[in-house]
Amino acid sequence: MLVVTYTYDVPNSNVEEYVDVVKSANALERTYGDVEWELLRDSKHPDRWMEIARYPSLAEFQRIEEEFHGNPEAQRLWKRFCSLVDCQKALESQRIFTRVE
Repeated sequence: MLVVTYTYDVPNSNVEEYVDVVKSANALERTYGDVEWELLRDSKHPDRWMEIARYPSLAEFQRIEEEFHGNPEAQRLWKRFCSLVDCQKALESQRIFTRVE
């Protein structure tokens, strides 16, 4: 299993749209394969969010990401997302973990 995390700082004024965008993107991504997803909000710092996605393997993650990012709807959602958070910082926050059996 592969776990991918991202952390975001989301201004309070953008929270509602942010949640809508990431939920829509996740629903679209799941159409490409087996993805489990969670969205978490820091209880002490409510502007801090974490997205956690689980994939069966690194190869499956890469395949899904490639297909997903080629989708025009995904590109539209990415533009909306970037209007709400610092996209570069979000991409730099990506961490990929593998399960130790």
